[in-house]
Amino acid sequence: MIPRRSGLPDRTAGLRRTVELSSLGVFVAILVGGALAGVLGAMLALPVAAALEGLFRHAQVEIRGSAT
Repeated sequence: MIPRRSGLPDRTAGLRRTVELSSLGVFVAILVGGALAGVLGAMLALPVAAALEGLFRHAQVEIRGSAT
């Protein structure tokens, strides 16, 4: 049996499916949140990132809808 180096890729892939962010987006959000506000920031980073992405997608739909 080959030992794993880290479970981080598995965890980010699971979170990616849950919040519909890319694995890189999940990783960056946790890093930035942790750097700005410590453990609490890391815990709140994913919900904030998912909300911002949802707002961004909504704005894109609205802009495309008003352009036609």
